[in-house]
Amino acid sequence: MYYLKKVSKMRDSNNKLIAEFMGLETEVSNKGIVEYYHIEFDSGEWYEAEDLPYDEWNWLMPVVEKIESLRDTNGNAYRFTIDMCNAQIEGTTIEVSGGSYKLDTTYKAVVEFIKWYNKKASKIMSVNKVLVHTQYYENYGFNEGREAWKPKGSHIFYIEIDAELLMYTNPAEIFSEMLETHNSEIEKFEYREHEIQWQDPTLLGTTEKYINTYISLKNKK
Repeated sequence: MYYLKKVSKMRDSNNKLIAEFMGLETEVSNKGIVEYYHIEFDSGEWYEAEDLPYDEWNWLMPVVEKIESLRDTNGNAYRFTIDMCNAQIEGTTIEVSGGSYKLDTTYKAVVEFIKWYNKKASKIMSVNKVLVHTQYYENYGFNEGREAWKPKGSHIFYIEIDAELLMYTNPAEIFSEMLETHNSEIEKFEYREHEIQWQDPTLLGTTEKYINTYISLKNKK
């Protein structure tokens, strides 16, 4: 009995995972249970997670097709191979072999992929603060209807973004273009460099500490 309950609970959890991956609409029933709405042949039906029939080919193959429609950061597809009672997904380390039957093996591979993909997506989409350092200019000739740009120090912009995106694009070009929206006939900003803030700065001290240190150093001279 314990084993059957454990299997049922695992199936319920795995079906929820698949349903969310497929973007099924949800609602909470009068019993307080989350139900999933699946549309098939222009009609739909509400299911509790445990009752979602992902152990049927006509339900499971659309999930396989969605997996194969995805692309990694290099544009490569996740090709799903099903051979007898073995299944593997190219572009991952997922390989399920020796299953009870082909459908069961495919189901297990689908669940493993979704878990792996969700974890990977969560890691990729971590947000970092990126500081964009610029040279600030003022147009001293604006009132005379001419251009006389003079550097007036630096100015820092920031953007919250997945830092990994910077590896696959040209951030200097993109940030320079984005800065154009902040430029005017009176002032402008030129991109110089950027840095990723991997962590919040540590407080060095207080004004009082600074003054006391200054006095201490002065007395030593």
